[in-house]
Amino acid sequence: MINPFTARWGRSGNLLCHGEWSIRYQGQPFILPESRQDKDMDTYGIYYVVDPDNDLFAEGLQEDDWILDNVEWLAECFVENGVEIDEQNMRFFFKAINPEDWRCGSCAGCM
Repeated sequence: MINPFTARWGRSGNLLCHGEWSIRYQGQPFILPESRQDKDMDTYGIYYVVDPDNDLFAEGLQEDDWILDNVEWLAECFVENGVEIDEQNMRFFFKAINPEDWRCGSCAGCM
């Protein structure tokens, strides 16, 4: 099944903390709550630029835990954006944002 969500973090290189999320659902803009538009999503990954393959530096929540931890605001957001609230859509959302997620300091721009 094709993921109906696409996500992109608006900055790359050494200025990650100055970006914001651009998320689409079936090609249409998906609006996040203002409090989440320019923040990392706390998804699982290794965000340490010096050693990006070292599992010792992994942080964030895996998919199941992330969904449980974020279900309330995400369900509200789905309603506001006309997206059906179901487990599959929440998993699609996670899968779209996870590869684009970031952490302050993960680009070494502030080092």
